Amino acid sequence: MIPRILAGRVTQTAQRFPIRSVAGTRQGAKSTAPRNLFPGYNYVNLEDQSTWTSERSPSTRPEARLTGWSSTRKGAK
Repeated sequence: MIPRILAGRVTQTAQRFPIRSVAGTRQGAKSTAPRNLFPGYNYVNLEDQSTWTSERSPSTRPEARLTGWSSTRKGAK
């Protein structure tokens, strides 16, 4: 992977903001950089159609991949 200028800043802010969204141009390391910077974290690609079509198995839904998520929280459906 090519070293990224913002890598240090991204890892610093991760302590204050546990959920991050990455946007950018095609082939701009939007998938590779987060996976390399945070190898112990869960990665969810919200543009992947299979992420949203896994309703028959609640354990594979995006919210199930978040640490501490509970579907019984107030307001959850």
